[in-house]
Amino acid sequence: MNRSVASIATVNRNLDSGHSLELQRRHTSDCPSKNKGPGDTSCTCPIWVYGRFNDKRYRRSLGLRDWSRAQKRLDKLNEDPQTIADPRTLEGCIEVYIADCRARNMEDSTITSYQRTLDHLKIYAGSRKRTLIEDIDAELLGGFRSTQKP
Repeated sequence: MNRSVASIATVNRNLDSGHSLELQRRHTSDCPSKNKGPGDTSCTCPIWVYGRFNDKRYRRSLGLRDWSRAQKRLDKLNEDPQTIADPRTLEGCIEVYIADCRARNMEDSTITSYQRTLDHLKIYAGSRKRTLIEDIDAELLGGFRSTQKP
């Protein structure tokens, strides 16, 4: 997919302390909506966050194409700007959890079982572009559970 920006749709969000972030839909060159102008959000092109954070330029793909989910994520960033500096990935949370299991002296077989299941979850979530812990929801977990053997 060509990721060149043909047009950009934005929604502004202002943070306290001089932070300013906005959602931008980056229309690809082959997007049928690219000529409809910057206000069009009806396509499924990738959504990015642009702006300033701590007086530094901030630009990051949200890994999303759903506008309402992107708005919710941006609202969370506005509520807790620290998540911008330290987004929690599913992979990082799994590592912390497995380390905690070892610290509690759980049986090796139990830890191996947990690790195997969580590795499958990481692959399943990653294939659906859900890599941040905030992306994990009941719908995703239900879909994952249906892929597992009883």
